[in-house]
This record gives sequence, structure tokens and C-alpha cells, in this order.
Amino acid sequence: MPTLHDRGGRQLPDTVDVAIVGGGYTGVAAARKLALQGARAVLLEARTLGFGASTRSGGIVHPGFKWGPESMIKRYGADLARAIYGESQEALRLVSGLIRDADIDAELRLNGWLELAWAPSHATDFRGEAAALERFGMQARVIDKSVLRAEIGTDAYHGGLAIDPGGVLHPGKWFAGLVGLAERAGADLHEGTPATAIRRQRDGRFVVETGRGAILARDVLIATNGYTDGAAPSVRRRIVPIGSYMIATQPLPFLCSDASDILEFRFVAFDDRSALFIHR
Repeated sequence: MPTLHDRGGRQLPDTVDVAIVGGGYTGVAAARKLALQGARAVLLEARTLGFGASTRSGGIVHPGFKWGPESMIKRYGADLARAIYGESQEALRLVSGLIRDADIDAELRLNGWLELAWAPSHATDFRGEAAALERFGMQARVIDKSVLRAEIGTDAYHGGLAIDPGGVLHPGKWFAGLVGLAERAGADLHEGTPATAIRRQRDGRFVVETGRGAILARDVLIATNGYTDGAAPSVRRRIVPIGSYMIATQPLPFLCSDASDILEFRFVAFDDRSALFIHR
């Protein structure tokens, strides 16, 4: 990803409309939007902008949730399920639209995504899922096992469900572009500035304490997600952070049984499994 210049040690404002705690996707996007609406917004990041999962994610960008439409309808009812799913669709349109309109080099590829059936039983619900997704405004089609190799280059699975829209992007490049959009909108971004305490005054405004002084704010947005600490205890009690880790080697060449055929492999160790990725 592009190197972001240091935004630490800058003069903090005394009073703002909104103080945002956390400098990941949520905080930076909110700072941009507030600034565009004319609010004086200051963002406080304890480490560096994008330190956490925002720049170290898998870069997957598509609508939907772990539950499919039918499961969401059973849990929330048709109207609320459709509204929740619609927000995830709007999120994709927002990200892809900003990348396109601002000409951000985020390596966005809206080539859809594919659910795979590891066992034959996993594929039995694909047609029903496809129909439910279509009712939620998503394009979906079942991929039979006989033609799956054309999609993913292997016969190891028992079918697939191809879903549009959706795709992948480079999370670090997208974040760097988002930071640029926020600053051009007038957002005041600070890093190396942890919020140590937040308290409400009698007049309804908030005092945000930092290691470099206090800021008086009409409103405070906590955008720390899994990194929430004691500065926002009520939020911290409601979020359980889960770590996920991957270590990959550099590509390592080796010879196959046919000495004329040289392949390249990369060993990848996940937090709960390991795998070899082989490329001809």
C-alpha cells in the first residue's frame, strides 16, 4: 500500500462538533462525511491510521451476511431482513462508487463470488438460496460440479453458487484513498493520540481526554470496533474481538517428477490450519 505520511504531533483543536475515536475505515469514512456536511470533525487514532484490520483484511467486498436471505427472514421477518440486506448492497455501491468517481487505485475487481460445496449435501440448498437471493435483488446461479473446473480449476468440490455483484479490492490502497478523500473534505486527522477517557458534562457536551490534552465535543463517535478499550467501557462490553492470523513464505521453486516441469509453491500457515498453494 502507499506510505501514509505521519499525522502525529499536530495541534489538537480545543472545541469541535464531533470527536471520532478510531482511525480505521469507519472513523475515516465518518470524518469525511461529517466534514462534507459542514461539521468540524476531529479524528483521534491511538496508533497509526489504518493500523488494525482495515489495512490487514482479506479485501473481500460484497453484500450479504453469514446468514442467507431465508435465515434472515426467519429471524427478523421479511421487511426487516430485506432492509438489513439492502444496507449491505448500498455499502457495496458506496465503496465502488467512491473508488470509481475519485479514481482511486484500489485494484477493485467486481467479478462476483462463489460459495462452494465441500460435500454433496452442501449443494442441495443452492437452488433455493439462488431464488432467495434473486428476490433480494441479487443475481445468482448454480454451478454444476461438471463445469466447476472452468470456474476454479479443480474438481474437488461438489458444486457452487455464483453470486453477483461483489468482488475484491486491495484494502490498504483503498484505505489510503479514503484518507485522501477525508482530508480533502476538511477532516482533521490525528494519530498517536489515544483517547484515555470520555465524560459527559452537565450541558450535554463531551470532554475527550487524550495524552496531549482535552477536547470539548458536542458528539462523540466510537469507531474502535475490536480495539475498544477502557475509554468506552459500555462499548467494550458489547464487542468480542477475535484474532485471525496468516503467515506466508516467499514463493519457493521446486522440481516435479518430470524434471522439465518446474513449479512454484508458497506455504501458508493459518491460525487453525495450513496449506500449500502451487502455481505452474
